[in-house]
Amino acid sequence: MWFYSVPFRNWHSESNYFTIPISTSRNPSYYIDYQDCKFLGRYPAQCSKRRPLMLCSGVATIGTGLNLGGIAIIDVESMVPLVEIPITMTSDAGTLVTQNPIDVSVSEDGQLRLYWLPDQHNSTLYVYEAQAQSPFEFGGGLQ
Repeated sequence: MWFYSVPFRNWHSESNYFTIPISTSRNPSYYIDYQDCKFLGRYPAQCSKRRPLMLCSGVATIGTGLNLGGIAIIDVESMVPLVEIPITMTSDAGTLVTQNPIDVSVSEDGQLRLYWLPDQHNSTLYVYEAQAQSPFEFGGGLQ
């Protein structure tokens, strides 16, 4: 899958050669140019209508030099972002951590862990866990 702000394209993963995309749809958000997406599974697990979700990570340049990173949880069937989060963290080299490959794991109890490898050639693996009961949950801040 390839999900930039302009088009989303989906190919058959079984193909060993380049083919025409099987579908193309527009990113309704125009927020971030996603560079990497990972399938999270079907959620919510306790519901009879479980939706396939993926987590995407990427960057955008706004105006003449504001670089912004971000992640989103996207409904795979509709390709609509359900949650979008700006990420401003940078590597020691100054690269937004969302610029290059991402991996994600979700534990049995729902703990989300993100893995970023942002820099070209020689990089550091950054690992972050979403914290339950964060003071920033639901738009809050430090009290």
